[in-house]
Amino acid sequence: MKTGMKKFAIAGVAAVAVLATMGEGSSSGDSESGSEETTSQEDSSAGDEAADEEPAEEEPAEEETSSEFGIGDPARDGKFEFVVSGVECGADEVGGEFLSETAQGQFCLVTMSVTNIGDESQLFDAGSQKGVTNTGATVDADSTASLYANEESESFLESINPGNSLQDVVIVYDIAPDQTLEAVELYDSLFSNGVTVALS
Repeated sequence: MKTGMKKFAIAGVAAVAVLATMGEGSSSGDSESGSEETTSQEDSSAGDEAADEEPAEEEPAEEETSSEFGIGDPARDGKFEFVVSGVECGADEVGGEFLSETAQGQFCLVTMSVTNIGDESQLFDAGSQKGVTNTGATVDADSTASLYANEESESFLESINPGNSLQDVVIVYDIAPDQTLEAVELYDSLFSNGVTVALS
């Protein structure tokens, strides 16, 4: 009877030990599984954050500015080639003793030559030529003042045949006293693209 009891006790201890071992394994497995899930969630979260981050914006390339023609440079638009030879500002009046024009602000006189480089006659109109001030404003030429300023040459609706030129044409702009004339925009007609000539 004692021997049977001893065997039963040993069997019970062994069973408890086996159950304890299984419990530890299950706990370890759960722990490892939980760790893997946490790692997976962290990786997923990191991936979402990376996806949410916008790519760094590239700096825009610097725009190339088109070079302007300057005083003395041949500048072409349509059938005309213009060469600006000088500019003079600050005049209060242009014209002669009997015919003259007074400036609202100040007159700027731009002298140039105009050559017909086409194969047909072309009409040159001083009034179609624009000026640009240091404020960025575009101003029209003063047709009347331009007519009076050209005592020895024509500038208003003058027809130029192919190969011929108008020399020392003066185009007059009436601008504010506190402004300067920075450039002229020259056109062979009302419908041409024009060409810009810097005056400084």
